[in-house]
Amino acid sequence: VELFKVSFPKNKFEHREFSYYDITSYTIRFLFALIIFRKYAINEKVFGGQNDIFDKYNSFTDVYQKHKEDFGNWQKDMIRSNSYKWIYIADINKYYKSISTETLADQLINNLGINSVKFLDAFRKTYTEITIGSWCDHFVQNLYLKGIDNSLSKLNGISYARFTDDFRVFCKEEKDCEIVH
Repeated sequence: VELFKVSFPKNKFEHREFSYYDITSYTIRFLFALIIFRKYAINEKVFGGQNDIFDKYNSFTDVYQKHKEDFGNWQKDMIRSNSYKWIYIADINKYYKSISTETLADQLINNLGINSVKFLDAFRKTYTEITIGSWCDHFVQNLYLKGIDNSLSKLNGISYARFTDDFRVFCKEEKDCEIVH
């Protein structure tokens, strides 16, 4: 059960909305994310969502901030390498709001082999939307971009990574950026 929403400015033009849930709802979301985590290997080029995402509760480290810093450091390393002449930068506008939870449920079936009707019905009931600020949702949203991750990882002449919906693709040639676009 969603208790309330809070909106904060993201920039001069947009606001970011955070949802707060009661402890039971959040625990259910956490359990779904944990089950999916056990079946889903996130691409190594995705910062945020790797194996340590669930270690947050056993550590004083802010895992979200750590992954964000790692993403920034990766970009600096790519620039310092002088191996790439071009960079393609992309951000999905209103990403969390654009995620279709029905598509996510389909991906659970098609990509992870989860076909329990009870599990999928409970998932659909629990995940009516993906929220910003929830570690569970931060992990689950990675599944939504799995197809893009797979496509980009097959391209030659590029190095890419992403943090949530922020993509950075370093290209050796301009034509590689055009292919990515």
